[in-house]
Amino acid sequence: MDLISLILCAVLVILIIPAFLSTIYHQYVLRQKLKNIPQCGTFPFGIAFEILKLTDYGKQWFHDRKLIGPTFHFSILEQFAVVMSEKAEILIKCLEKEIAKNPEKAINIFPFANNVALDVICETAMGVDVHAQEYETKYTATIHRGSKLVLDRLFQPWLWSDWLYGLVPSGKKYKSGLNTIHKFTGDGHDTTAVAITWTLFLLGNNLEHQEKVHEELNEVFKDSETPASINELSQLKYLDRIIKETLRIFPSVPLVTRKLSEDVKIGNYTFPKGITVVLAIALVHRNPEVWPDPFKFDPDRFLPENLNRNPYAYIPFSAGPRNCIGQRFALLEEKMLLTAILRKWRVKSVKNLDTIKYGATLIFRPSEDIFIHFTPK
Repeated sequence: MDLISLILCAVLVILIIPAFLSTIYHQYVLRQKLKNIPQCGTFPFGIAFEILKLTDYGKQWFHDRKLIGPTFHFSILEQFAVVMSEKAEILIKCLEKEIAKNPEKAINIFPFANNVALDVICETAMGVDVHAQEYETKYTATIHRGSKLVLDRLFQPWLWSDWLYGLVPSGKKYKSGLNTIHKFTGDGHDTTAVAITWTLFLLGNNLEHQEKVHEELNEVFKDSETPASINELSQLKYLDRIIKETLRIFPSVPLVTRKLSEDVKIGNYTFPKGITVVLAIALVHRNPEVWPDPFKFDPDRFLPENLNRNPYAYIPFSAGPRNCIGQRFALLEEKMLLTAILRKWRVKSVKNLDTIKYGATLIFRPSEDIFIHFTPK
């Protein structure tokens, strides 16, 4: 967090106590357009965030939220599930092809998760099949490259100036692809790809929990080879808990910020107007006072009898009026894709949680490739 504080070059307050977060989430939801904030006030390249609709506020935000909301109604999600199922079948074929090259070799899973998630979001949000899993187009290449360019620039302060960035090769590439990037492709595929990757990684390190998933899959699907339906997915309660525990340890978005529009009193503390409050989701999820042995992978934390905790102790999709509008979509997609994979293979990770490198920037992504061994069931 010290590095992030230095980069932001602003007065920051980092909150990790659930009771404090509830006040900020529900009473102080102003989100200034980062594009208009001085260079030393916060991230200096707000245009990237604006494209992803991460910084809309006021009337514009309310308008967009009201317009997009019905898209995630359950009846619409049922239609989206058909697309997710089709893309899951393509994913299985792509993995089969890769595994056939050398069955003993571990596979870097993130590119596969990234491409299937991009396929899903492009067809569901825009009605366009970009065939990201089958071959790379200019559009898919732009999406993948744009995400990397934003993260690279974040940690190179000498490129924070828009004018200077426009002169260097990476800045020119970014500008050329700017109008290609669509809001949903930014919000809707990277976070899902990361969540799927981390889930397989953790299952591959916790074989006893993975075995319980396979037992549940066998009980629900028996000998059927037909794609999973929403009704069948709803019966996978243990897999639900697996996904929730993964998002606790590795929330796809590790932090969100709010710039206070007025003085805020929380408990015995008063935070002055104008400061930036960091709602540190990743730290909240790993707070040992709330989550004993926080790095232990324990899906039973989410059994009904264990849910008597502060509701803000677990916020993988943020909370309050500005929570993630697509969370039901994301969870359905993750469950559909993971079910397709785990019905066919057992997975084993090459590295464990103690040795894997990861970084919490805009997205809680691995800093190295995640290699997984796939063994037929």
